[in-house]
Amino acid sequence: MADTKFLSSIFAISFVGIISGCSTLNNNTHISIVDDPTMAMKQIAGERIRTYGTDQKALLKEIQKVKQEYNKMTNALSGNVAKQWGNEDVALPSASTYVRYSNHYKSKASIDFVRGIIRIETLESKNPAEALQKAIVNMLLLPQDPSKVDLYSDDDLKFDGKPFLAGLIKDQDGQDILYEWRAQRFAQYLTQNALKTRSDSKGQTISYVEVKMDGNYQNIAENKYEAIVQKYAKKYNVPASLILAIIQTESNFNPYAVSNAPAYGLMQIVPSTAGRDAYELINGKKGTPTKEMLFNPETNIEYGTAYLSILLTRYLGGVKNAQSREYCVITAYNAGAGLVLKTFHADKNTAISRINALSPSKIYDTLHTKLDSQEGRRYLMKVTTNKQNYTHIK
Repeated sequence: MADTKFLSSIFAISFVGIISGCSTLNNNTHISIVDDPTMAMKQIAGERIRTYGTDQKALLKEIQKVKQEYNKMTNALSGNVAKQWGNEDVALPSASTYVRYSNHYKSKASIDFVRGIIRIETLESKNPAEALQKAIVNMLLLPQDPSKVDLYSDDDLKFDGKPFLAGLIKDQDGQDILYEWRAQRFAQYLTQNALKTRSDSKGQTISYVEVKMDGNYQNIAENKYEAIVQKYAKKYNVPASLILAIIQTESNFNPYAVSNAPAYGLMQIVPSTAGRDAYELINGKKGTPTKEMLFNPETNIEYGTAYLSILLTRYLGGVKNAQSREYCVITAYNAGAGLVLKTFHADKNTAISRINALSPSKIYDTLHTKLDSQEGRRYLMKVTTNKQNYTHIK
């Protein structure tokens, strides 16, 4: 059940939308990189005002449903993991870290896409080397398509086609790991030469290995998706460099990315908000993408790019200067167009006029210092910094 503070915040947001009438700011928001699920729900509340108007009960019902579904999924996983690892060692998948369990939740595999480190560990005590080898093979042969992998269960994976880590990691001979026999051989090598142990919060012995991805792993990951990015950059008239900067900021090129909004995939799309807007633009009718759709890298990139196009041409299309508009769009991708405009004035038209009267550098400074979202302020800085990595891409 939502706490009193949470419910009060929702009602406050709703009444602002009601009394503003036709001047109400559009509160469409992407909702990603949010550390607190409650904050994510508050942003969802702002987005849904447009749909529900004064129907507070319907608004709260949808918010509670989203939160309940997320909590049910994560609580089930957390409970299963805690039984084996203890509460202090529960690790869940996130936007920049792949985490998955196997062997009745006794084995854990993770990829840190920020540091470029793969870690495989097991609690198995009878034959830890054997259990670890199996977990390593599963990790090395992880499928390219995230929709084929349930991050919230310990079901066995089915190996199909070229592994996701192909090109991102080499075996002891410096070769790509494309086949099961090579994965098994490398797993045996690792358990014989790189196995370490530690104790968990319950005093159990954990056997583990760590492997570094290729030192150029982010460029390799970028190259993997660049053709798709260019395809949709052209289709929706969005700079490819901006799309890549958003991907790096949102997920560090982790196609398995999931956050507590909940948001999915490379560009961290929330199905019920940005996903709905993009769905209508792409398909010409109303609808909501499934998480399975958004775990598909190409589909995710199209949805994220379509949403950027909506921000550029619809919600913030009145901003005349291209650089100023880009700063606003970057911030809106995280915090919502409504919050961006509200930074300049509560009335949308007045806000646009004020933005157009300022220089791009002043727009950046204002958003970076006065936006009513600390996360959004940091996000603007992160994306503009990351965009410098792609100046060679038009």
